[in-house]
Amino acid sequence: MKRRFFVAIAVFAVILGFAGVGGGAFAQTAAGKFNKEQYKKALWMVTRFYGAQRSGQGPNWLLMDHTYKVSFVKDADGSRNLEGGWFDCGDHVLFGQTFFYSAYVLAKAYDAFPMGFHDLYHGKDYSDYAASGKWGIDGGAPNGIPDLLEELKYATDWIIKATPDGATFYSQKGDGNLDHKKWVTAGYMSTLPKDDGGEREGSRYIVKNPNDGVMASFAAGVLAVMSKIYRKYDAAYADTCLKHAKNAYAYAKSHKNNAAGADFYPAHKDPATVFVLAASEMYRITGEAAYKSDIDKSQVKGSWHVLDYSNSHDLAAYAAAMAVPEDRDAHLKLAYDEFVSKYIREVNDEKVTTLGGGWGQLRYAGNTAFSVALYSLAKGTAEYDQFIYNQIDYVIGGNKAGRSFVTGYCEGCGDKSPKLPHHRNVFLRDDNPNDNEKAKMTIPERNKYFGYLVGGTRTSDSYTESVTDYTNTEGGIDYNAGLLGALAYIVSKLNPADTSKFGVAEPPPPPPPVQTPTQIKFSLSSDPNDADKYVGDSVSSADFYDKRFYAHVFDQNGAIISDVNCDSMFWSAGITIVVPNNLFKTGSDGCSFTTGSAPVDSTKSFMTAVHVTYRSINKSLYIRNPTSVLPRSVSLSKHGYAMTVRPQAVTFTAAPGREITALSIYNIQGKRIFNKSGNHTEITWNRANLPRGMYLIKLNLNNGTIVQRNLILK
Repeated sequence: MKRRFFVAIAVFAVILGFAGVGGGAFAQTAAGKFNKEQYKKALWMVTRFYGAQRSGQGPNWLLMDHTYKVSFVKDADGSRNLEGGWFDCGDHVLFGQTFFYSAYVLAKAYDAFPMGFHDLYHGKDYSDYAASGKWGIDGGAPNGIPDLLEELKYATDWIIKATPDGATFYSQKGDGNLDHKKWVTAGYMSTLPKDDGGEREGSRYIVKNPNDGVMASFAAGVLAVMSKIYRKYDAAYADTCLKHAKNAYAYAKSHKNNAAGADFYPAHKDPATVFVLAASEMYRITGEAAYKSDIDKSQVKGSWHVLDYSNSHDLAAYAAAMAVPEDRDAHLKLAYDEFVSKYIREVNDEKVTTLGGGWGQLRYAGNTAFSVALYSLAKGTAEYDQFIYNQIDYVIGGNKAGRSFVTGYCEGCGDKSPKLPHHRNVFLRDDNPNDNEKAKMTIPERNKYFGYLVGGTRTSDSYTESVTDYTNTEGGIDYNAGLLGALAYIVSKLNPADTSKFGVAEPPPPPPPVQTPTQIKFSLSSDPNDADKYVGDSVSSADFYDKRFYAHVFDQNGAIISDVNCDSMFWSAGITIVVPNNLFKTGSDGCSFTTGSAPVDSTKSFMTAVHVTYRSINKSLYIRNPTSVLPRSVSLSKHGYAMTVRPQAVTFTAAPGREITALSIYNIQGKRIFNKSGNHTEITWNRANLPRGMYLIKLNLNNGTIVQRNLILK
């Protein structure tokens, strides 16, 4: 027998603060069909879903144990890196129409209901799940940042890339028709030719500077809100968000009356209404009057449709109401008349909304519930909570059929959650199965808590499992967004997060060490056994003219701090290089350079190599700084990789859950002598026949880390 859980919330009589808004003064009890931990679990799953949509280095948690872990790392416009962002749905394209809208809804959900969001896992890299080997809710560990913010940051990181200035805006990556040609994971598709949706020959299709103000308005809105809600965790990042919000806003303002569609996605119905949303958020966050003057009250209006990515009038009305106190009541009255009253009225016998189209029907249950939740917060009323519960309960299994429409979520519903969602990555298949084979697919155990809301049906017993029926079995980032917001409203009431545990300040860094000048002496030598100063052959005094001097300076981790080129410097039998706090000088000839913004700690930083060109002949002179330590072993937990140096070889090993995607090694002349790319847990470099001396290492990890360091072979 199916279990049911009931949560009752007593609500006192609420007298609404303006005339004509329905309801009167009466008591009401809103009852949900699940308990507080079950709603919390649903929100955890629906939130982590966004990590399963990560494009680029990720990590995308669905793919972390797969052969092809990263995807579309070549997304770019010339030299501008556009890697990252979220896939739209069950395919591998980023469509701005749904992407920017969804990111804004998530930001708004946190802004409105922060106590609905808990810290249950490491949303940056999922290292806690990888370490525990458990991918359910009990496999994660808190890290001081609410999970939703870490998922959202992956999106805002890309929006920052997409808004480099006020005249440039990127809105799409990939071609939907090419992407649909093969049923393979995003990582595998990346290896295919462009004509098959891949990036073998370079970046896939990019949309730049569309004649559209809607997507840029949402971009400005989400970045503005993110600058507020993330400031507690990283003030510098919050400042960057606000800077790029202004870029997006400038682009939106110059296109505010225009809207552009894309493959499968129509243009927004009222682009100027979304610009009101952007202006409202910018004014609310900055307080600058120029943004207030851009809030056109005539564009705060109703819609014939229902809240979704192309009909976002509800969100504009709420944003304007929250931004301008003197207009608040008028905007909220419109919100009730045009949206709330319609939503609570148009339901079927299972009490789920009948509004919206036939494609992705249940997105509208979450969207209408989220809209009503925002209104309820603004008015301080719980009068419509039962409507919110009815929508969410239907979606997660509180319906006549006892069926959940969220992949992997099934509390008291037996085994009735989607088994064949239309989504390529979740099944980890790279063999492009035909439709008959697709019908036999099963979701791997580690991916079963997917959190993906399928389109579903408004009558719970009419849903049919079919991976090819994308109208009902596909989902998307915009499907989950409204559901997430409405769940946050419920959890904030029933199971609020202890926000005092978030963003606990780290202890201040220790004071910088005292920096004293260090002298390093070296000289040229013709003795091949003199490792500290050997240049390869005899050098006469006549050769010490008309030459160039190069020094490479590294920090304690082997990363290059700075290079110097000193022309026409006279060499004597011995040169003393003086290393003060932030200045390197060679003898009395005055050749010097600074290290830029990074101060030099002479006890940790060091000059490890000198390269000399004289009379058109290249020579290398290697030195050791006796006061510095060159790391020859590296901690896996700290750096994400280990390096083992042996007489015949050097082995680089990735930490568990990570992979080395590229390793390049250069000699001191800058020539690349070793290169290997792909997805490797370990790479061995055979150095048996190479001369001793210094080499430069560049290592890329699949979590986006790029290591640049040096290595001295003796």
